[in-house]
Amino acid sequence: MPKNSIPVAGSEACENQGFLYDDRVLGLQFHLETTPQSAKELIDHCADEIVDAPYIQSPEIMLSDEEKFKSINQVMNDVLDYLSLKEKDVRNITSNL
Repeated sequence: MPKNSIPVAGSEACENQGFLYDDRVLGLQFHLETTPQSAKELIDHCADEIVDAPYIQSPEIMLSDEEKFKSINQVMNDVLDYLSLKEKDVRNITSNL
């Protein structure tokens, strides 16, 4: 993680899955934009990579709850709204210099 960044996500599988830097740069190691359809397409095209191992879910589990997709998509929208507001703040500050 970059120096002075703030950890914002992690799990047992990966301690550093997300960070915020300078209150306006977000790095994530997961996909908040995933939909049921895009997950199914990934599963179809990458089936050989879905093996029985720790931290790898079966296709059935990945696709079992559409509410999870709605939830992560809402988080993505909230994050983008936040970053958009921060960008506007930065532009307002720099335009007054």
